[in-house]
Amino acid sequence: YVRDNSSSYLLGENKKIVVGPDITWLYPYALQEKNRSASENIVAFNLRFWQREYWPSLEWVSHVNRLDLPVNPWPLSPGDASLLRQYYRKIPEYFDIEPATKAGIVISMRFHGLVFAAQLGIPAIGLCYDPKCKRWLDEI
Repeated sequence: YVRDNSSSYLLGENKKIVVGPDITWLYPYALQEKNRSASENIVAFNLRFWQREYWPSLEWVSHVNRLDLPVNPWPLSPGDASLLRQYYRKIPEYFDIEPATKAGIVISMRFHGLVFAAQLGIPAIGLCYDPKCKRWLDEI
């Protein structure tokens, strides 16, 4: 089971490969109300460690902070929380969808941050360190 045709192609010809939606779509989060003016100025921001190549975490934090909008750090894993704690205070210890539901935009390095933003109907910017994030954004 793979999420997109490009992944299927990379795995080669195999009749057992099925292309389908991410499993989170079985129980998607509810769309958020469109008239949420107070939250439109909040950014839900996700970062993760990435060591396979140079990844400018501090530069991304600087870019997001230059937006001059309130930032809700949004860890999707314990490693994300550890990284975000280097730059922000009050980081949730565990995954919680709330920072995204209170945001007007999601900026996420993680694939599932982008999927959850789509489920919630919140615009998202992907920090595409991995081809699967770019493929997802290209598809939606």
